[in-house]
Amino acid sequence: MTGTIYAPNDKNYLILNEEIDIPIMIGEVFGRELETRINKLYNKEKKRKEEMQFRLNSDLEYYEDRLESNVTAFTDILEIVKEIEVHLEGKRINRDKLYYNVTEIIKIINNQI
Repeated sequence: MTGTIYAPNDKNYLILNEEIDIPIMIGEVFGRELETRINKLYNKEKKRKEEMQFRLNSDLEYYEDRLESNVTAFTDILEIVKEIEVHLEGKRINRDKLYYNVTEIIKIINNQI
C-alpha cells in the first residue's frame, strides 16, 4: 500500500510504502501506546479475516462434496431405472427383481437426504 498521510504535529507529509508503516508512523506522531493499540486492532482484524476465509473454504468444500455425491447418486438411480426399463420390456415381469430395484433406489435417495 502506498499513500500520503498528513501528520498534524509537524505538518509534514509522509510517504508510506507498506501496510506496517502506518502503525509505525502513528507511533512516532501520536505515541507508542496508540501504535500498540492500532497493531492489536490490525492483528485482530487480520485474524478474523483469515478465519472467515477458512470457513468460506470449508463451506465451499462441503457443498462441492455434496454436489459430487448427488451426481453419483443420480447416476446410480439412472442405471437402476434403465435396468427396470429393460425388465419391463421383456415378456415376463419378475416382481422380486422390480422390488429389489425400487428398494435400491429408495436406499440411494435416503442416503442423500
